[in-house]
Amino acid sequence: NACNTSPAAVPSAVTVGATDSRDARSIWPSGKSSNHGTCLDLFGPGSDIVSASHLNDTGSRSDGGTSMASPHV
Repeated sequence: NACNTSPAAVPSAVTVGATDSRDARSIWPSGKSSNHGTCLDLFGPGSDIVSASHLNDTGSRSDGGTSMASPHV
């Protein structure tokens, strides 16, 4: 529950959750899932997002998380 963590519990914070391609709360292969609860303000795409990367020759990789969702909103 995002209401139990900082900075999500701060009333002035904009708290973003992540959704998958079915528009459901993201659950990643690690077993972790997106924030949830009444403290969330917005949701954005946060699973299988193609992002810039320095880890390979193509300069991109698929990633997920609320850090991927936040720029979308």
